[in-house]
Amino acid sequence: MSKIKVLVLGSSSPVGSRFVELSRNYLFPEIDSDVNLKKMDVLNKLIESFKPEWVINFNEIQSEREINSLVSAFPSNKIIQLSSDKVFPATLDNPGPYSENDKTTDVDKNPEKIILNHGGSVLRITNENYINEELKKFSDGTLEPLSIDRQICVSNIDEVVATLQKIIDTDSSGIFHCSSDTTTPYELITFVVDQLGGDSSAIKPVSTEAYYGGLKSLKTENKLDLHFSTWQTAVEKLIGHGLSLR
Repeated sequence: MSKIKVLVLGSSSPVGSRFVELSRNYLFPEIDSDVNLKKMDVLNKLIESFKPEWVINFNEIQSEREINSLVSAFPSNKIIQLSSDKVFPATLDNPGPYSENDKTTDVDKNPEKIILNHGGSVLRITNENYINEELKKFSDGTLEPLSIDRQICVSNIDEVVATLQKIIDTDSSGIFHCSSDTTTPYELITFVVDQLGGDSSAIKPVSTEAYYGGLKSLKTENKLDLHFSTWQTAVEKLIGHGLSLR
């Protein structure tokens, strides 16, 4: 059986590079540098020569113009765009966590809509750099008090890869979420520091009256027959992959 041909945009990103590393059942083009939507002449030539069956854009949501350029260059609906919970309103009257079909902000202007109207898919994850950023501040002594109100989730990178593979292998489409259950920034970072042997008593809590954020993934789990880790297990997996105090 021939391998599925997948074109990855943003293959140098943490998630993109991990997807390529773990997806040996797919065929990727041999390219010298990363390809993105700011190099449409290069991308058009690559699509024409490689003839991918799927395109995954790991870069942050681009402008409407760039997304329109992508769907014009690749008319197939087998496009997956990575996104995040930043597309949601994050207000006290609509605090989250948000399910796959909850209304996003500026839905008519949101580049996600272009992908979805094209018949493609959107996979929303949480900020994979958040824990590293907060740990660096902790190690530098610049960590500010952390919210005990805001809701936050953890997306395990290998589970994100597994979700993308399942979308491709089952020829699925639509809106998908990959994240743990919710916690708070204070609970998350103190847990991480404790697990790494640090002194979490130096971390101070603060009430921010910001009860927003987070993703619900139940619909995705049911549709793709997947099960995502709790946030504690996701942290333990990160530590197993080399997460450390810096």
